[in-house]
Amino acid sequence: MRKLPFDKVYVISLPSSTDRRAYIARHLPEAGIPTFEFHDAIGPDAEQVGRALREGRVKSFPPCFRCGELDCGQEDCNNVLIPQQIATFLSHRELWRKVSAGDTCALVCEDDVVLHPW
Repeated sequence: MRKLPFDKVYVISLPSSTDRRAYIARHLPEAGIPTFEFHDAIGPDAEQVGRALREGRVKSFPPCFRCGELDCGQEDCNNVLIPQQIATFLSHRELWRKVSAGDTCALVCEDDVVLHPW
């Protein structure tokens, strides 16, 4: 087996996502990554999400957090961060803090990653 260019592999996944975790348990070894660790994702109903919103740590509209304008001119502009997006960010931030506290090179994936043979 070829040596991987990283010391650890983390997969961000909600503990309740058993189907996605089963997929990862099959897919990563097939892709040449036999060992990895799940990092439990934060859910949209978690206290951390509510706290981030209450403490004003989440950019809100107006202006649009994507383009900075009051009106993008597009009716379908997704200019509000929803709890699922906030939870995803907080999950990544939590894991990056863990990774950066160590002295390892890490690959971070989400539980729907598809690695191609090439």
